Amino acid sequence: MAANVETTMDIYTDVTRELKQREFGNLQEKMKERKFKKKKKEGDGEADGE
Repeated sequence: MAANVETTMDIYTDVTRELKQREFGNLQEKMKERKFKKKKKEGDGEADGE
């Protein structure tokens, strides 16, 4: 029985780690997109002011 619990906890730990890595990767991509859009928008505003 203890081996089953240990195996379950190992699987849970692996899946949780993978999920966390994937979610932080998604967050990082969204932050890059937002930063890119902000820079692009700021650049468009400067061009209008010239």
